[in-house]
Amino acid sequence: MESESRPLQGLFLFSGLLTAISVVLTFASTFLFTLAWRTSEYEYDMKGALTYHLARLVLLVDGAVSVAAVFVFVLAAVILYFQRSQWASGVVNWGASIPVIGLPLKALGVVGLFAVVLALRWTHWGYSGVTYGRPVRDKEGRQVPLFGQGWRAIAEAEANSVTAFAQLERELMAHGAPETLLNRIRCAAAEEAEHARKAAEEGGFDPPVPIRLPHRPVPSLAQIAAETLEDGCLNETYGARIAALGVPGKFWPTIAVEEAEHAELSWAVLRFCLERGGPEVNARVGRQARLLPWRPGFLVSPRLGVPSRLRQWRIHLRVRAEVARRVLGEIVH
Repeated sequence: MESESRPLQGLFLFSGLLTAISVVLTFASTFLFTLAWRTSEYEYDMKGALTYHLARLVLLVDGAVSVAAVFVFVLAAVILYFQRSQWASGVVNWGASIPVIGLPLKALGVVGLFAVVLALRWTHWGYSGVTYGRPVRDKEGRQVPLFGQGWRAIAEAEANSVTAFAQLERELMAHGAPETLLNRIRCAAAEEAEHARKAAEEGGFDPPVPIRLPHRPVPSLAQIAAETLEDGCLNETYGARIAALGVPGKFWPTIAVEEAEHAELSWAVLRFCLERGGPEVNARVGRQARLLPWRPGFLVSPRLGVPSRLRQWRIHLRVRAEVARRVLGEIVH
């Protein structure tokens, strides 16, 4: 009987081994995700993206190993059920204890994964908000998130951009920006209001009202420049590229042209801040160029007539690299 139970013990042992491997892969993928996010804080090339895709591959293998472990365990349990006469004869299948040890280890690995992900979300590593276009900033300088879906999310984002441009106009006016630059900002705000109206028309609902926030204290030129680099030079260019690939119609072609103009406006704001602020702004913008997020703040639903989310992510990575190279190679001295 003992020799007959050895294959069964082997199955349980193999199931435990697969469980242990799965736990190791879980922690390995978590480490790679963390490394990707931390790397992307300091690099503007594709290193962070490649590390991220490697982490996803490891996580995929982890899922396959987990499924195999469960399959082997269930198979061994079924065999054990049909060989229950072994229990009556006093033969103890010690291999059955392996899953009892392995399952808590797997649970510990899953808990650890979620703990790390929550920690990353809490500290915003490599992630800069959940908005589309130019976001609104609160008193602490944090981006105000969106909670809508589909066309409603686009409409809310465009409406909030009206507030964002009004906020930018007020702050630049306090720093003595020229009237020509302020007029361009006012025109951009009017265009964002029209974008919100068109998005609402596409979705069949009333245009949303721009968000209202208390005026924040006027930030320094260095902070305005850093925020403009991300909110305008990066996000507006990204939005324009996505819109340029949207289906022809009343909405996306207009958005593509005007969002590209808003991106160029952001570069003009950045140049003003650099000329007026001097070395302090120069140093801050140089640091921010290396801290640009590689993860897009907003992925538009493909059902709205834009490319797949994966392609949007790739576009964001290219835009991120272009913006960082332009800043570090042409603007920052």
